[in-house]
Amino acid sequence: MSLRGLAHALGHDRVAELDLTALYAKRPNAFDQWLEQAGTDLGRVLAGVSNVVDVSDIIINGLLPPELLQRLIERTRDVAAEYEMNGRPGRLAFHQGRAKKEISAALGAATVPLYENLF
Repeated sequence: MSLRGLAHALGHDRVAELDLTALYAKRPNAFDQWLEQAGTDLGRVLAGVSNVVDVSDIIINGLLPPELLQRLIERTRDVAAEYEMNGRPGRLAFHQGRAKKEISAALGAATVPLYENLF
């Protein structure tokens, strides 16, 4: 579930058209459904990656308002805990990123060469 998917669910064609804070105040149920599904999907995928490459900490950041991002992180953490391998020395930890949302995409893109070398 992407922000583009959320935009479409809210009746918009592009993410740039969204004022997420204002829309959340008007349509919390749409956000609740999106956050639930996005957190479920992220939790499953990130637990799987962590099980393979033994990642212990994950930073999540992006364009969501901080309170919504925190809810996404909480849902992701809860789901990931269900999919982590038994016998791990510690739980997978999720953290809210501190970078300004305007540069989050650039920071994520900067990890692509690392991803290409790992997988």
